[in-house]
Amino acid sequence: MGAGPLPQPAEPVLSVGLIAALPAEVRCFVHARPELNIPFAITPHLTGMVCGIGRDAAAVAARTLLDLNIEALVSWGTAGALSTEIRSGDLLLPENVLADNGRRLVTDKAWLERIRQALQPAALTIHNGHMTEARELLTGAVPKRELHQRTGALAADMETAAILENAIAGKVPCIAIRTVVDEAHMTVP
Repeated sequence: MGAGPLPQPAEPVLSVGLIAALPAEVRCFVHARPELNIPFAITPHLTGMVCGIGRDAAAVAARTLLDLNIEALVSWGTAGALSTEIRSGDLLLPENVLADNGRRLVTDKAWLERIRQALQPAALTIHNGHMTEARELLTGAVPKRELHQRTGALAADMETAAILENAIAGKVPCIAIRTVVDEAHMTVP
């Protein structure tokens, strides 16, 4: 040992579970196509799971990961824009998500701030605000506009609210990281 201050312990590393609806949404992490509903290791502290589309599938995935002693959850993947200000390729780091039942679910603000700071040097358009839950695919401009008018949300997806509900019930932090794929005016086949 030499002179000088003792090294400080690093911040504790949480075991994080990342939930995506579709295999394509996790391609940036793994090359092989992951199986539905089977947790897979991305790193020693990051476990991924592809759940399929919708609230029920996402809730099962969240509970499965929490049963594996995961200490934090991430809702990862894509979303559809509801606001005409949101463009395809924009990144969403929502501060809250409005569930279909009207409940406002809050994401972990400190965690979101660390991610925002880490992404600041990147040339990304990042939106905070709030998202809302869509109970079905929003395939056209009219349902997107109606949902935006009713909720004021920037974007919608079908899984994040269920993941957040389970994180809150399990008393673990949770955030959503979503990329916009279809703009408010677009029709999805």
